[in-house]
Amino acid sequence: FERLLFADMTVQLTEGTAGAGCANNAIGAGEVTVTGTPDIGETLTASAAGITDADNVSAENPTGSVQSVVDFTWQIEEEPGSNFFQDIRRLAGRGQNTDPFIVHGETIVLAPEDAALRIRVEAIYLDDKGVFEVVRSVPEQVTIPAGFVFPIPELAPTANFTGTAADVPGVGVGLDDATAPGAQLVFDNKSVGGANGLIRFDVIVQGVPRNLFENTLFPDVITASGGNGITHEIAVDSFALTFTNLTSGNVTGTFSGVATAFQDLLTGTTSQDALNVLFSARGDDVLPLVAGPTSAVVTVNDEEVGSFFLNGNSRTSPSGVLIATDAPPAGDPTATVAGSGTVDNRGRIRIRGNCTAGGSASSADGLTCTTDATGGFSCRGRFLTPGDFYSVTCAGGAGAGAGAGAGAGAGAGAGEGTVDASGRYRINGSCAVGSSASAYGLSCRTREDGRYRCSGSGLTPGSSVSVSCD
Repeated sequence: FERLLFADMTVQLTEGTAGAGCANNAIGAGEVTVTGTPDIGETLTASAAGITDADNVSAENPTGSVQSVVDFTWQIEEEPGSNFFQDIRRLAGRGQNTDPFIVHGETIVLAPEDAALRIRVEAIYLDDKGVFEVVRSVPEQVTIPAGFVFPIPELAPTANFTGTAADVPGVGVGLDDATAPGAQLVFDNKSVGGANGLIRFDVIVQGVPRNLFENTLFPDVITASGGNGITHEIAVDSFALTFTNLTSGNVTGTFSGVATAFQDLLTGTTSQDALNVLFSARGDDVLPLVAGPTSAVVTVNDEEVGSFFLNGNSRTSPSGVLIATDAPPAGDPTATVAGSGTVDNRGRIRIRGNCTAGGSASSADGLTCTTDATGGFSCRGRFLTPGDFYSVTCAGGAGAGAGAGAGAGAGAGAGEGTVDASGRYRINGSCAVGSSASAYGLSCRTREDGRYRCSGSGLTPGSSVSVSCD
């Protein structure tokens, strides 16, 4: 016979049906059993003891139980009610690089980001006729144990979300928690829908640590799709999220933290560390969560970087999703990139350049910078990892500073660095608008806004290279 494998089921075409072959193999029967309490912090255990397969039946195995190796993969329904399950990926990974990993194995420890979502486990085994079979468990919802406190990470600098969603009914939420990057926070609101009512205000932060951030320029509009809404991409370094709720029903706070430029080493594109934040509200009953649309504004360091509209109601059981649709940013908080380079094979780096008069240079990566009265700067670092990339930004002065677009208003810019051990060098920075960058031995390209990229190969390792703006 033929079988059709779908994400949520296996369909068998019996012999004689169009497209079916001979009945020479049986599919697995039964379900994966899961034991344990589905509370956050608890451990669930999967077992294939309830699965039988006619292809396994023998004198030694009369019931056809599964006796081969079973691979268990845990999955989660990220969009409630969709019946679409995805492999669970933990961002707090393992190994030297703490790489994200998919949860395999008989057990799983439920995390805060699993709260109020349905999970299941998928089992794959090889039957005695050499065919891989797929069997799944019945999905069950992860619950929040009484008194559970969501973890507050030790991160610096601390950043708080800010914005207003003025028309969310059901006051008295009382939010005062925080979540680590990659986690999802759930807050109870018992004032909506009676004593058993529940509304979730979810925050999902994606792209952590910084080298995992999506490095993209702001698009015109980011829209919600498939029940998942994404708000604006905000430039910050490490952060924590803190929510507070006023009795008026507004979700408010303040965004602090440093907006830093980031250089894509593959494309040469200068943009921001991107932080994707998803906002949603869910209820366990069909409740009008929003008298809307309502709007909210996101700010970084007092600079408005985006706004979004909240639309929709709690409309599905057991939960509904409130979509946040992004609008174009009102400003770009990225500091002006004035110079960048890579650490030499001795673990040292020096970047020189110019900010506008009265401006000052700084490096969020920990380089020591000095700036003179004319804006000329020199930034140094020692005992660093050879080959690592560093950038210097300018703030203050005439036409420079956070809030200006990368390269805009930077004034005459230049950069300097050292050729790496392979004889290659690449540097990105900004000249004044209308100027062009040049460097001996390097090929330079300058954009209309003054941003440049210079690169070269076959150079003398350890030699100094400087870029000038003409």
